Amino acid sequence: MKLAEELKIGYIVGFSGNSRLYDITAAHLQEAKAIYNAKSDKGKPGRVFQSFQYKTHDSWSIDRRVIAKLEFSSRGSNQLRLLFSAFAHVYCLILQRALNVTEDPKRKNMPGTLRLKFMKAAATVKITTRRIWVKLPESFPYWDIWRRLILELA
Repeated sequence: MKLAEELKIGYIVGFSGNSRLYDITAAHLQEAKAIYNAKSDKGKPGRVFQSFQYKTHDSWSIDRRVIAKLEFSSRGSNQLRLLFSAFAHVYCLILQRALNVTEDPKRKNMPGTLRLKFMKAAATVKITTRRIWVKLPESFPYWDIWRRLILELA
């Protein structure tokens, strides 16, 4: 981000919330809830955007403009969904790094490809006190990559 700012390049970064951000956006989340409750069509969430200056305690040296998207629907706020999305993003980055080491470095492992190859695989998972067992079907086409990936991440 710092380099982009020095070169005056605009950028957008998505990141998950934290307790400070939830406190800053609490009133707007209530506004999204009120919008949702006022709607006759409950199929669409109440949505509000909020823009404000924000600086992390440690990693950001300057204040940056943050745009928060706050939604409320019949399932509640989107905070848990954002948490899952952030986890999936970090997981994809870990997979990309590990696969770039184990596979041909020229080959790009895009998130959609990783999702298709590894996250949408049908598997049986058994958790014991000492191990996690993942049993993939014998017809799983990416066995060799899967084994190398596990060894790389272990």
